[in-house]
Amino acid sequence: MEFKEGQTTLTINANTPIISTTRGQQGMTTSQLKAVDLKEGDIVTIWLDETNKTTAQYVMLRKMPANAGKEGNKQ
Repeated sequence: MEFKEGQTTLTINANTPIISTTRGQQGMTTSQLKAVDLKEGDIVTIWLDETNKTTAQYVMLRKMPANAGKEGNKQ
C-alpha cells in the first residue's frame, strides 16, 4: 500500500466487524459497533484484508476511561 500525504482511502463494508474496547476498573470490556457509531477524531486500529489491501478486515475503536491519566486512576 502506498500512502499519499499521510492519508489513504479504505473500504469498510457493511459486514466489516467494528469492535470497541474500553479499559475500566473491572478490566477490558468489548462491544460491537456499526460504522455510523464512529466519530471524527476517534482513534482506530484497522486490520487490512490480506488479498485486498484497501479493504478493512476488521476495525477496533479504543476508548479510554473518563479519568485516564488523572491522579488516583492507578492503572
